[in-house]
Amino acid sequence: MKKSIDDFWSYESGSINSENDSSLTSLENKVRLNDDSLHKEFEDVFGVRIKPACVLFTKLFEGQTYRQSVNIQNISSKNITLRTFSVNSPYLQVNATEKCIVAPGLTIKRVIIFRCTKAGICSSLPLQIDDNLYEIPIVAYKDRPILDVDPTRINFGNVDLGSKSEKRTFTLHNKSVCAAKFWTDVGPNLLNVTVIPSEGRIHPSQKVTIQIFITPLVTGEFFIEVGIITKICSSRVQVFVEVNKRELKVFHPNSMGRFTLIDFKSTFCGCYRYETIVVYNKAATDTLFLVLAVVDRDMMIPIKEAQKKYMNFQIFDVDPKEGRISPYEGRIITIKFNPVMRKPNELGWNSKHSE
Repeated sequence: MKKSIDDFWSYESGSINSENDSSLTSLENKVRLNDDSLHKEFEDVFGVRIKPACVLFTKLFEGQTYRQSVNIQNISSKNITLRTFSVNSPYLQVNATEKCIVAPGLTIKRVIIFRCTKAGICSSLPLQIDDNLYEIPIVAYKDRPILDVDPTRINFGNVDLGSKSEKRTFTLHNKSVCAAKFWTDVGPNLLNVTVIPSEGRIHPSQKVTIQIFITPLVTGEFFIEVGIITKICSSRVQVFVEVNKRELKVFHPNSMGRFTLIDFKSTFCGCYRYETIVVYNKAATDTLFLVLAVVDRDMMIPIKEAQKKYMNFQIFDVDPKEGRISPYEGRIITIKFNPVMRKPNELGWNSKHSE
């Protein structure tokens, strides 16, 4: 930053003295930390080479003291008069000198000492080169917390209504050199979402595992966002879940709700006819099934027992009679009709096989 020597006495250094961490954003906007000029290796001006072009203090801890050196080299072919002034900031110190003559090729080294505060600072080191004034930018800012969330999308998939709480996890990784305090935010929802821990503190380079619990109380498809908030920034974790009612569904042309009619066509004794149905498991967990027979109008017993006791059930067979159905899968069940010729004493209401 070039100025005339007459402008030096009106020089004032800028600083950021906000009480909260939002001053970091103001500081970055003011000094334009993304500007490539602040990261230049050196600057040639008025016959001298200043290295580095900008003094940057980064990755700082509050209350600690840091040092940076500046090399000023005479790259001209003649002697120059050089003088450094003190820095107009209580948090910066520099070994100011009176005028000195620097021969061509020689280098003068100056050390800048900075004591870290809550907020950063934006100042400059005044340097008199012959009759010209140049200000070396000095920028110091605390490192901001950088929280990496992995994964950012969590899919619970299909869960059963009324089942136990489902759990998924994601990880918070603090990639900065400063500790970060976080808390979570979950808006109103129908799944009673719980986040554990709901708040905490992450040390530098530390990882924390966050657990998300949902309780499926209502059927439907749900999309929820869980906020991870810090003083500097915030992140979102998207949660997807589909809650289904647990039930078995029968697929057959004559199926109506919970009732299925199987109408066998006429056949001869000793022959058989069969029909098939598909029993579909609309649950997210395995389901056991057992085929029952209704006897005496309101009593149900396993069909194996009914076939032993009652003649009417002996002419029917079901395969399989019991088993397990995986989630969202169907099982083919075959129902066979095999009429047999009864003896005379086995007919009528007085028979031993009558119900």
